[in-house]
Amino acid sequence: MTLLGSKCSVYLLEKSRVVGSSLGERGYHVFYQLLEGSEDCKSWVWEGLKGMTGKDFKYIGEDGVGAMIEGERDGVKFERTKKAMSTLGIEEGERERRQRA
Repeated sequence: MTLLGSKCSVYLLEKSRVVGSSLGERGYHVFYQLLEGSEDCKSWVWEGLKGMTGKDFKYIGEDGVGAMIEGERDGVKFERTKKAMSTLGIEEGERERRQRA
């Protein structure tokens, strides 16, 4: 498979949605997935993440939302994200080199 192109749109975010969320809502991004990943993976990204969960972070942990979205755990979605990166040709060693650069 080869990525042939992409399109990016720009969105204006409301301040209230950037710094907080309504009860039961979350501003979803890969950080939630990472927090459900393995301890080795978390410490590879940043040593300070080891042993941490969403509840350790002010803006994502205070709403009590669990580690699931669309009926699937974030850890499962994180494995799928890593597999998708591999499908696009970004292997784990390459991801590591880019992260540390």
